[in-house]
This record gives sequence, structure tokens and C-alpha cells, in this order.
Amino acid sequence: MPNRGSRTPWLLLALAVLAGTALYLPALGYDFSWDDEQLITANPDIRAGSPSALFGRPFLAAGHGSASRRVAYYRPLAALSFWLDHRVWGMRPRGFHLANVLLNGLVLALFGLLLLELFRREGRFRPWPALLGVLAFAAHPVHVESVAFISGRTDLLAAVFVLAAVLLIRRNRAPLFVVLAAASFGLALLAKEVAILFPAVAALMLGWSKEERFRSLLAVGLLVAVAAGYLALRSSVLGATLPATAGLVGQRLLLVANALGRYALMMVFPFRHRLLWPDALEFARVGWPTAAGVLLLGGLGWLAWRRRRTATGTGAAWTLAFLLPAANLFDIGSSLLAERLLYLPTAGAVLLAVGAGTGLRNRRPRQALAWLLAGYVAVMAFAAWSRMPVWRDNLVLFRAAVVEAPESADAHLNLGAALFRVGDLVGAEREFRQAAALRPAEPIARNNLGDLLRRRGRLDSAAAELRAAVELDPGYAEAWGNLGIVHSLAGRNDSAFAALARARELNPGLAAVHINLGNVFVALGRPDSAKAALWTAARLAPDRPEPFVNLERLYRALGQPDSAEVARRAMPRGQP
Repeated sequence: MPNRGSRTPWLLLALAVLAGTALYLPALGYDFSWDDEQLITANPDIRAGSPSALFGRPFLAAGHGSASRRVAYYRPLAALSFWLDHRVWGMRPRGFHLANVLLNGLVLALFGLLLLELFRREGRFRPWPALLGVLAFAAHPVHVESVAFISGRTDLLAAVFVLAAVLLIRRNRAPLFVVLAAASFGLALLAKEVAILFPAVAALMLGWSKEERFRSLLAVGLLVAVAAGYLALRSSVLGATLPATAGLVGQRLLLVANALGRYALMMVFPFRHRLLWPDALEFARVGWPTAAGVLLLGGLGWLAWRRRRTATGTGAAWTLAFLLPAANLFDIGSSLLAERLLYLPTAGAVLLAVGAGTGLRNRRPRQALAWLLAGYVAVMAFAAWSRMPVWRDNLVLFRAAVVEAPESADAHLNLGAALFRVGDLVGAEREFRQAAALRPAEPIARNNLGDLLRRRGRLDSAAAELRAAVELDPGYAEAWGNLGIVHSLAGRNDSAFAALARARELNPGLAAVHINLGNVFVALGRPDSAKAALWTAARLAPDRPEPFVNLERLYRALGQPDSAEVARRAMPRGQP
């Protein structure tokens, strides 16, 4: 426990936490962006009456393309937090952003407590290492992506529970604290799988003398058991214990080394940002990132072992353990690097830097290093403040992404989608065509382009793009559905039914497919099938008015006014 004779450490820590939290207050005025649509605004699970279903479903249940092309995640705790936000705030983004800002403040507080403990000397807490460490972590510009981006909450939640687990496992003499540490570790895994190597960090922090060995062995064994239980639960939901690892072993190791090297530069010099990275080509070449990655891996591993049970060794082990899962050891998605993946590892890097500074025996070099770090923190805080407005909304975000990475197909694809939503169809078409040119085998660009051309009345061109999309990805349910709409508008009802039926077979949960199937069944003179399809759509999307409106019209056309009234009354509130 802290020294009761002085309040200075606690006052300084509180001021540092408040300053770090206040840095992100501008984010309260930002909108939903990027993955927030799939995870929050268009996610029916968030609007469900009971949160229990969240623990039996993938984190990104929605998404374009066939299931085989998507990376599956299991993060029910993050989904639960969005569910709770929706209960309190509805779909107002301010409340979701506020939760992120407060969670970041909690991370800073827990990190400060850990620093106070690690840098305690002769029973007294030393405030300055903790103060500089918290401010350095709070001001680091790469954290903007985790805090200002609502969907970045997975990193915040994982950090909260990992830090709590560390603080608890250090008290391993009491069995209750070990059990609580294991429970906290389990919650971290349910927030984000990046915490999976925490038992290795704990093993290096614990004592292994004859008197301590049995307690430490039990603590690590319990953590490993929790990890195994999490993997079994994840496997039961997703059908796989860990994300896939594709490609040759040598190529995979090169990807890991290059990612580690680039991450090292991003942690030390966090002033050049890049929202998206292009395909794997530049990561599969030997260059300076390879050498930097190998040096980082060897250096951190050596420090973690030689300086174990010290702040420096803990920082090295922490950085390595939470950096490796983010360094393409497994497939993490279309982008091979992401700044938000550094949220947890930078806590270890800060701990390592502060530990190295306090380890200097000479007072003057220590003071000089402290002033240098303080100046660097001020520069980083300004850089973080300047970076934050990029996350204001999708248009600002993806325009920045295209500027930062004009060779990234995903950047153009996302900017096209943002322009499409605000009605700039000409600009959207330009971006979709650029994405298709950069990545000819990209079915999502073809699907989006086909949907856009359909809305502009160019049905033949739209059908050509959509046929290209389903040829590139035969399991792409959304593209089959859009192709069915085009055929229906062109009066090709048999072809429309075939395409929509294929979409329904691939993904029965797409309400739009059932709505359009209902319309096609009406055109084909099959009213009973139309009613079944429209009621299915109503069940899948009870907040959409289209299935109820179509059902009311269909029942009135069939001379069934009572059933038409039932459909009208079932229409979501606020609709005519």
C-alpha cells in the first residue's frame, strides 16, 4: 500500500490522469466512423433485448464478401459495452465516445498505480517516474486511433483488465488475489485476443525461489488454464481456436519481422501516420524493417530474461508479449499494421524507458533524461491533439487515408463508400474504379460499383460489375442480392429470383434479400411466397419499414384488409 505520510504521489498521479483524459475531450463531438457501422449502427445484436446472444456470436458478424474471406473475431465483452452504451445513449455517438474517453482515463489510472509500485524505493513511492510514465503513455499519438475511434474500445478494455491482472498477480501470496487476477485476465481475452500471452509476462514477474516456486507455479497454471478455456470457448463459437496463419513459413516470419521493425519506429517516432497499409508486397521484402524487427525481438527477449522481476524486464516482456500477436503472426485483417494495435505494447515500452532512466546511478544524467522525456511528452501531446480531428467522420477519415496511402485499394474503397452515403455518386464511382484498378481481384469494389451504377440507372453496366464480383467471390451474398435487384429492375424476374435465392442460401440473415425476394415473388404471381419472404424480412429487421409497407400493400391487393391492418400496426414507430 502507498506511504500514508505523503499525498504528493497521489495528487501528481491524479493530475496526470486528468490531463491525459482531458486531451481526448474533443472526440466527444465526433460521429460514428469506419467499423462503427458494422459493430454498432447496423448491428441488430446491439439493439437486442438481451445481451446473452453476444457471447455466442462473432464480433464482426456482418461484413461484405463470403465468410471464407473474412477474419473472424470473438470479443463479446466489447460488444456488451456497445450494448450498454445503446441502452443509455441510443444511437447518439457522443455517449459512445464518452465511454472511450473514460476508459482511457481508467487505463491511465491503473498504469499510474503500477508505475508507483514498480518504482517504490525503501517503502516509499517515487512520484516522478510514475508522473512522466503516465503522461508519456497518455500523450502518445498512436493511441488516438484507440480512443477517438469508438470501435478501438477493444484495446481500451483489454488494457484495463490486463493492468488490473498485473496489479493483482503481484500480490500472489494471497490466493484470492491470484483468482481475481485470473478472472481479470479472462475478461481481457473476452475484450481482445491480443492479451493471450499475458501468462508469459506474469511468469517473468513472479518469484521462483524455493519459497515462492509453488505459489508462482499455481498462479501461472491458473492463467494458462484460463487461456485454454478461452480458446475452447472461442473455438465453439467461431470454429477455430486462433486466427488463420496462411502462406509459407519463411514469408510469414518475414512479415512478422518487418511488422516488428515498423512498429518499433512508430513507438519511438510516432509522428508519421498511416491509417491503412497496402497489400503484403512491401512487407515481404528484406529491408531496414527486417533488421530492426530482428534486433527488437532479440533485445526485448534478452532484457525480459536478464532483468526479470525488475521494471525494465517487465517492460521488455510486456512490449514483446503484446506486440507479437499484432505483428502478423496470425492474419489480423486486410491491413498489415494498425496504430491501435500499439495501445497495449506502448505501456511496456514506456515502462522500459522509465525503468532504464531510473536505473542510471548518476543524478545529473537522470535529471537530463527526465527533462528530455518531459519535452518529448509535450511534443507528442501536440501531435496527438493535431491527429485527433481525422476521426471526426468518415469523409474526413478516408480522405486522410487516401492522402497517406494513395496506393491502398482499401483507402479508395472506403472513401468511395463515404462519398456514396452523402450522395456524391460521381466521386464515389471514381474511388471505386480506382480501388478496382489497384486490386483487380477485389470483389467489394465491383459490388459497390455495380450498386452505384444501378442507382444511376445504368443497369447493363451495373449487371456487368456485379457478375464480375460474384465471379471473383462466388460466396459473396450481398453481390448476388444486388445482381438480383438489377435483374428485377430490368424485368428479368426469373434471373432475379435465381440471384436472390443464391444470396439467401449464402446468408439467410440479409433482410434486404428477403424484401427483394418478396417483390420478385409478387411479380411472378406467387403471393404466398411473397408473404413468407416479407415476414422473414420483418423478423430480421423489425426497425425497417419496407417489409411492413410491402406486406400492407400486398394484403390490400389480395383483398385481405384485416391482414393489411396487422402489417400496418406492426410497422416500427415513427413510420407513416
